[in-house]
Amino acid sequence: MTQQQEKEVALLNQLIKRNYDAEYGYKEAAERAEDPTLKAFFQTKVEERYKFGHDIKPFIALDGGEPNKGTSIVGDIHRQFMKIKDLVTGADDTAIIEECIRGEKVALEDYEKAIADEYTGPATKDTLRMHATAIRNSIERLEQMQTVTK
Repeated sequence: MTQQQEKEVALLNQLIKRNYDAEYGYKEAAERAEDPTLKAFFQTKVEERYKFGHDIKPFIALDGGEPNKGTSIVGDIHRQFMKIKDLVTGADDTAIIEECIRGEKVALEDYEKAIADEYTGPATKDTLRMHATAIRNSIERLEQMQTVTK
């Protein structure tokens, strides 16, 4: 594997981890949310992020790499922190939405870095741009829902 391929694999594996983190985060959000519309939205995001992870895997294979198969330590720690916080302060839909917005903004930053990186191939960038657009749309929708729940 060339240095360029190694760098692209590393970038893409970071995005896979970010998508696994989002998938599990949205599963927990769907379980904790009270509003049925919000629950349904979160469930669609679970499915979307699962798909995103699978969209990226072929690009890693083309470069001769192995896709990551798990969440990140940071994501795992964050989810545990949120469970503890919920026990202490209680979780309401507004707080859940705020955490989802924060997570999506972090994911979008990672996507934008990968899209801008010189080692990311053109076909990969096209897929990542579609994902980034969906993440931006999720942020906008979450912000709209946040306004309604306040």
